[in-house]
Amino acid sequence: MSSNSATALASQQSIKAYVDGKGIIQTALASTTTQVATTDSIPYDDSAPLITEGVPTGLSVAMTPTSTGNTIRATLDGYFRNSSVAKFVIISLFEGNTCVGVSQLQQPSSGNTPGTMTYYFNAASASEHTYTVRFGAHSGGTATMDTTPTFGGLSRTTLFLEEIS
Repeated sequence: MSSNSATALASQQSIKAYVDGKGIIQTALASTTTQVATTDSIPYDDSAPLITEGVPTGLSVAMTPTSTGNTIRATLDGYFRNSSVAKFVIISLFEGNTCVGVSQLQQPSSGNTPGTMTYYFNAASASEHTYTVRFGAHSGGTATMDTTPTFGGLSRTTLFLEEIS
């Protein structure tokens, strides 16, 4: 498929090379069974969260994207809560010091709010980046990333990164 011909047929080898070049290039995973609670906040407004807001979850993973043209899909899965009813927990994903994704989960009347958040973005560069997750309460209450009970370490909060071409 080195040419773009309207009349020539693609070879089996060129089709395989094309298909092999598409899809998931690499993955990275971070997980934790550590529960984290904080009264620190992340503002509930139109500005992107800052690396100094909220607290770290303990989820951190390094990955070196192969191209800035590829898409990074980050999936965060965990349980969060705010001690105040109807308040939010703000969760933010950072590439280095830059926020590349943010979610808000509103506290129901009681219990945890399960969350699976997916963020899509292009890497800032094709050099190694550390991806971290921070979270905080919105205007009051204590925000908690809950991992209890851990069921022998099987229940955990995870951050899964995929580079997709």
